Amino acid sequence: MSSFVIEQQIESLLNFLKPFLSLANCHMVDFFTLDSYRNFIPKDIHQEIHKIGERNITNLIFQDDFSCTPNLKNFVETASNYNLKNCKLCLNMDSLMDQMRVWGCGDIDKFKLEIFMTAKKSHEVEILSAVAASISKIANTSHVVDLGDGKGYLSSMLAFRHSIAVLGVDACNSNTCGAIKRANKLSKIWNGISKAPHRSVPKKTDKLSSINLDLYKQATQFVDENFNLEKLVVDTFTTESSSLRLGLIGLHTCGNLSPNSLKIFCKNDSVRSLCNVGCCYHLLTERFESNNHEFGFPLSTFLSDKKIVIGRSARMIANQSVERVLEAKQLPNISIFYRALLQVLLEQYCDELPTKHVGKFRKRPENFTEYVREALRRLEVDITVSDQQIEEIFSRYENRIDELNVFYLLRCKLSPVIESLILLDRLLFLHERGFSNSFLVQFFDPIVSPRCYGIVALKELF
Repeated sequence: MSSFVIEQQIESLLNFLKPFLSLANCHMVDFFTLDSYRNFIPKDIHQEIHKIGERNITNLIFQDDFSCTPNLKNFVETASNYNLKNCKLCLNMDSLMDQMRVWGCGDIDKFKLEIFMTAKKSHEVEILSAVAASISKIANTSHVVDLGDGKGYLSSMLAFRHSIAVLGVDACNSNTCGAIKRANKLSKIWNGISKAPHRSVPKKTDKLSSINLDLYKQATQFVDENFNLEKLVVDTFTTESSSLRLGLIGLHTCGNLSPNSLKIFCKNDSVRSLCNVGCCYHLLTERFESNNHEFGFPLSTFLSDKKIVIGRSARMIANQSVERVLEAKQLPNISIFYRALLQVLLEQYCDELPTKHVGKFRKRPENFTEYVREALRRLEVDITVSDQQIEEIFSRYENRIDELNVFYLLRCKLSPVIESLILLDRLLFLHERGFSNSFLVQFFDPIVSPRCYGIVALKELF
């Protein structure tokens, strides 16, 4: 794989995405006030939808039937082609295994643990711990550093199952304390679990004994691209810096932490391997969005020269799982419709729009009037509006909820395209710097774990 091939894929993707960035960056709050349905859906697609009807189109999207809508079909199919799972530049797990055999690795050692974590996290840790352990062995690392360690799900598995010295680093002290507590609990029953290869929950008859916890250390530190990784490892493990060969890992590293992990990998000779799955794209800082000096996108020179800006709302879309939406035939929560209606009310009755956010409701409101009353309280807005006036606004827009549903589904179709752009930029960044053993990989089932893509990279092996 060459940088040129990655650049071609990105260029093709951009040619498709650019005309739809205005659609992707629409905020659902402004759906009615900006008349987003008519202003941001391309006219040819809008005409097809209007002819067949919004509710019928919604059903056809869930059925993947676009026989009567050629323009919509072209949009959906092209967007799907840019999904990483349909891209030749992204490896599946079988292809990754083939590549690791080229690097001298045998079969990976998977172990499914189902206690002290959710089913989703169990799925992720089972796969990524096995891959990270194999990459660590190939790179002959002395220590592995988990950036964004959280509760230590991945780190503890590497230490307990694979006997790898791991330092878990997290910016939040409560996470660090939680990781320590969880590791102590897990260590007391580990031997009983690990000796039962087909079980991940011990029986009462299993012999429970402690293991050595010294392999797994924790630290609370904020990590940026200039973070002194070597010093922290040397100080924590009281080892010699000259003998360090570090591996970087991260399971759903949030926002800029994922691109910072790549920058640390590139900058530090002691870091020999990388295995990273990012998340929370909406928290990325964009270089050209507001001239940020510290940024997470774009990383590559190719996209930096183009001064590409995605936009926060579009990055928010990239967090959505189109697979889950289509699998569950999932329409937007009624609160999204209510919030868009609330904006109509606010613009009609407020001299100055509030800057606060409504936020999520623990208890679902019984109707729009109840939603408005609670929202106004949260926004600290003091306006005189009767229940009848609120109900009149609802009645005026009630028959347009199908428009909002179609708009939501079309934006969802852009989710994998935007995610592909972000991750291909990261892959290209590594290749531009000469790290040819860098690969995009689909690690997880996207229905179980929507942020299923990550990067594996190795420096020179021989």
